[in-house]
Amino acid sequence: NPCGIASAKNIEIAFDRSYESDPKSAFGGIILLNRKVTSRLAMKIYENFFEMIVALDFDRDALSILGKKKNLIILKIPNIKKINLEYRSTLFGDLYQTADLVPINRKFLSLVSNKKGSAKSIDDLIFSLKVVKHLKSNAIVLSRNKQTLGLGHGHTNRVDALYHAIKNMNKYFKKGIFVCASDGFFPFVDSINLLNKNGCNAVAQPGGSINDNVVISFSTKNKISLYFTKNRLFKHWIKEIKFQNI
Repeated sequence: NPCGIASAKNIEIAFDRSYESDPKSAFGGIILLNRKVTSRLAMKIYENFFEMIVALDFDRDALSILGKKKNLIILKIPNIKKINLEYRSTLFGDLYQTADLVPINRKFLSLVSNKKGSAKSIDDLIFSLKVVKHLKSNAIVLSRNKQTLGLGHGHTNRVDALYHAIKNMNKYFKKGIFVCASDGFFPFVDSINLLNKNGCNAVAQPGGSINDNVVISFSTKNKISLYFTKNRLFKHWIKEIKFQNI
């Protein structure tokens, strides 16, 4: 599970924002970058302690700088291919399932409350959903300006995942408007009420609860842009599972 993710036109800005998301947890971590590492970015990385850096490419000066860091692992992976089949090995055999390759874009969202989100909020929701897709359930992503503010993942219930995400957000960021993406539906208004109290103005979740109308009504009343997602981004092994004997 990641501790911070960010997207920006400049990879150095993206790195800074990602690191700011949770600098304490980033200590001794792994950095993944989808752009070339420059010497300027290498200096930023050099100033902190990380175990590994994975990127599409590194310029010569960047490698010279990072090469001075003891025990730092540097991996260059220029071609990242889409995987159509996911695989896990278990004690009882091998598990296979088709990968979820459905694009996450504006068509992935369907407005169910009265208030339509701004273009910026929708962009942040799409960013958050792309993040939540790869987190262990139960998963919550809070973001602003394509920067994760708080993450809740791997919790046994959605409320605790949300509390953890909000706690992290309040620890490292000033109060302000943000959006939330959830990999599962909100069966009660408790979660969305907590989001509303903390300044959330847009939420994306799959829907499917018998209390959907109650949650939609609460969102409309409190002027929250509530969107249901096309699919449920649930990090569980639930479809097309095939056992192969050892």
